[in-house]
Amino acid sequence: MKVWGFRAVLLGTPLLFLLVVEGVLHLVPGTGNPPLLLTLARSEGDVLRSTNAVFPERFFHERYEGSLVASGRMRAEPYLEVDRNKTFRVVVAGASTVQGYPHPHRLAAPALLQAMLTDVLPGQVVEVFNLGITSIASFAVAKSVDAAMELQPDVVVIYSGHNEYYGIYGAGAGTSEWSTRSHYGLMSWRLPRALKSMMDWAGGTRVSSGQLLETMARRGQVALLDGRRQNAVEQLTRNLADAVMTCRASGVRPVLCTLTANDEGFAPAGSSSPDQSTAAGLLWSEHVEAARVALRTPGAPAASTALVRLEAADMLFRDSAWLAFLKGQALRRQGRDEEADSCFIRARNLDTMPWRAPSAHNQAIRDVARRHHVDLADVEAAFVAASRPARPGFDLLVDHVHPTLRGQALLARTMARAVSDGEAMDRLQADAEYVRKQGYVPAEVVRVDQAMAELLGSPPMDRFNRDAAQRFRQRAVSGYQALSSAEQQGAQRWMSHRQEVPLALDLADQLYAEGYFDHALRHYRAARLEAPFTPRADLWSAVQLGWCAQLTGVAPAEVEGELGEALDRARFVESAPDVDPAFVDFVRGSLHHFLGHSEPALVGLERAFLADGFRRPFLFSLFPLLAKELIASGRIEDARRLATMAAADTGGNPYFEQLVESLRKGS
Repeated sequence: MKVWGFRAVLLGTPLLFLLVVEGVLHLVPGTGNPPLLLTLARSEGDVLRSTNAVFPERFFHERYEGSLVASGRMRAEPYLEVDRNKTFRVVVAGASTVQGYPHPHRLAAPALLQAMLTDVLPGQVVEVFNLGITSIASFAVAKSVDAAMELQPDVVVIYSGHNEYYGIYGAGAGTSEWSTRSHYGLMSWRLPRALKSMMDWAGGTRVSSGQLLETMARRGQVALLDGRRQNAVEQLTRNLADAVMTCRASGVRPVLCTLTANDEGFAPAGSSSPDQSTAAGLLWSEHVEAARVALRTPGAPAASTALVRLEAADMLFRDSAWLAFLKGQALRRQGRDEEADSCFIRARNLDTMPWRAPSAHNQAIRDVARRHHVDLADVEAAFVAASRPARPGFDLLVDHVHPTLRGQALLARTMARAVSDGEAMDRLQADAEYVRKQGYVPAEVVRVDQAMAELLGSPPMDRFNRDAAQRFRQRAVSGYQALSSAEQQGAQRWMSHRQEVPLALDLADQLYAEGYFDHALRHYRAARLEAPFTPRADLWSAVQLGWCAQLTGVAPAEVEGELGEALDRARFVESAPDVDPAFVDFVRGSLHHFLGHSEPALVGLERAFLADGFRRPFLFSLFPLLAKELIASGRIEDARRLATMAAADTGGNPYFEQLVESLRKGS
């Protein structure tokens, strides 16, 4: 007994020590998985909360060839916590398609869905939360749905299935279900996370998000008979079922979505071919290359020539995604649409680098929906119908799986139909109208074209897609040249600090500086939608929006709601640790002025003007409003005195004193 007792102590002491360390780490803030929700501020009994941008860190622990995969981020969405009985809350979970890549957040499908549901469900406050996380597979999506229950949603919409091979926790890693769950569970403990963080800090080379696609592609090609294909289907089925059960257990309605992909325009990223050291292999390559060259010539005769070559190649080796894609192009030109459709679908299913979900994934999604009696948003069918007589292509998808703006609106509309059970869909406006209301900005489209040119022209996407990359590059150049000089300058300035503010804000400031006040107003509105509850993109934009409205003769009633909203948000923004109180005084004073509230306007503006070190950068926005309020209140001498101070700050600029005299005379 003593010997066994000694052995038990010997074995149990290290375990006890680890448990003690784990317990101590639970007392140390920041050592656990980041939470989904954060409380940002409280004011007058109201609470400002936000989804957490670093929530996805719990998923990103993998290494590839010694490099730590960069943590995917989720867009933080601040919101005011209100009575849940008065709101209809929807969560949309998924990967980069849900996130809205490569478009701004306000133009992603979940944002458009909120606008649409607001029309479909009048009288209700609709909230839609975007939980899209770049590069995660369905296992991580299911875990995100687990966390999303904290939001107490009414509906959870799940769009997942494209990343089952190359996504984080995807089947492409070759790990078993047990291994995946064990790894995730282990990394949820504090001690393993702390040890791994120390090792990564000491010797890890972090892969940038721009390199993530190429890094994940190192998992290699997935042949047609590779066991990972079946594993991916099983994994997707299991994870979607888990997410559905999570929702049901919390009394939340789940909605599953089928997937759309670019069949018509995106050539396969990978393709099998016969052994090139054989005569048959060389002949096959000769036929396929001749067909590719022939298809560069427009018209039906060239398509017929290509088709003859492709049929001959098909007799030698059939399982080539590239051959199937070229055959689809030739058949489409001949008007043989059903045959062309089959070839394009076959090309996607044969793709040996399946960044696009094969057909089996959509079948798995439909099976889960049917088996568990879950509502289905049939995105695949909606995109196919919108593309007729072709398959979905670059008109609806900017690359292999991510929708264009038109596609984002179609995706949102399809989700809205499922969420609302198809009722009151006649209340919806045209898709283009929702895109306009959400702040469409032409320069952002140019940025998307540039990003797609880089994506499709670089490994692993460039093998068969260089022509598409060149078309995007030419379109980006044409789009940039079509921008005004002010838009070009704003875009160039934004490139130097692109992570700090939305592109729309730099564009707006430049447009305003050059006197294009009507265009600036539209861009300031877009900036506010893109980054609510922020000092610059929201509050500063609101002040400038007021100026633009005044300078263009827009009726005060047309901007009153937006200015009032910004004024209310200021009480939360002022609690942020890096916000200058004088800036908040300036914002409050300016907004009160535009809203016709003279007394609080004067208090805020004067306080901001007299704050040491604040007024100089804002003089030309601050002083005219202050002078107007001072003169309206009869304080002419104070207005003159402050004009002298402003002139001194600008090297003797006479504008300020002249302005006071002009206002005094009523002009």
